[in-house]
Parts: sequence; C-alpha cells; structure tokens
Amino acid sequence: MLAMKRNGLSVVLVVGSLLLLAACSTNPEIDEVFLRSDSVTIEFGVNACNADLFAEVVESDTTVEVTITAENDTTDACADLIAITLDKPLGDRQVVNGSTGEVLDIQPGED
Repeated sequence: MLAMKRNGLSVVLVVGSLLLLAACSTNPEIDEVFLRSDSVTIEFGVNACNADLFAEVVESDTTVEVTITAENDTTDACADLIAITLDKPLGDRQVVNGSTGEVLDIQPGED
C-alpha cells in the first residue's frame, strides 16, 4: 500500500491489493440450483474447479439474492457445489443471482 499527500488530502493507492483480489476472486457462473426437501437448503452448481466458494445471501419477503464468489479456481473444466441455509422456507420467493440480477430456475433436489 502506498500513501501520498496531494493538496492536503491523503490519497491511498491500493492498486496492488485490488489487482491481487481481482485475479484471485471471481463470481462463477451458476449452472444449476436445487431446493432440498426441507425448503431451507439450496444447493448451487457453479462453473468453478476445486475453488474455495463463499456465498453472500440477502433474504427479503419476495426474493433471496445470492452472490457466489470463487477463490483459487483452477479454471479446469469441472463443477463445484455450494449449499446455503435460509432463515425461513423459500416459499414463493424468487432466487436471484446477485452478480447478474438473473432470476434462477430451481429444481427439486435429492435428499
């Protein structure tokens, strides 16, 4: 991190850190979405390979917005799964990809 003074203002350059984060972290494509029979567990099949997956979930009365981030993706052609647990059953709410705004199609999952 490099800090510079300009016109009395501190300008902090974090270019190196931002580039490093951008290179190591992506929002993978969501290929499949499965709702388990408990109605609170949703599994996402994503286009990532042996990555460390993280999900940010924002629930409302009408939607569940999910943003999935993959770190250390090996970029080989394979798929990873990540599961989230909702605070309450999905019901009539739509599941939205937080990265694209796309409403996702949900399939019944296997238990």
